[in-house]
Amino acid sequence: MKKNYDIVIAGSGMYGTILGTILSKNGLSVLIIEKGEHPRFTIGEALLPQSAIWPFMIGEYFGVPEIAHLSHADRILDNITPHCGI
Repeated sequence: MKKNYDIVIAGSGMYGTILGTILSKNGLSVLIIEKGEHPRFTIGEALLPQSAIWPFMIGEYFGVPEIAHLSHADRILDNITPHCGI
């Protein structure tokens, strides 16, 4: 396991993983630490319909389409599966 990272993020919730994805896609070495376990029962509870535009805007701005997919249920079903990611 690597011992030196550019960034360490505490928390692997929605926003911790979004931040980690953006930073790693921009060439930084990222470690995300989490005290809990996944999958969580409440994954995505903070994504209300009124705020669903934010993942799209963040994904587009930073050039990370995986984040933009979170903005709409159809895009999630078409692009994100249990087999995505590491």
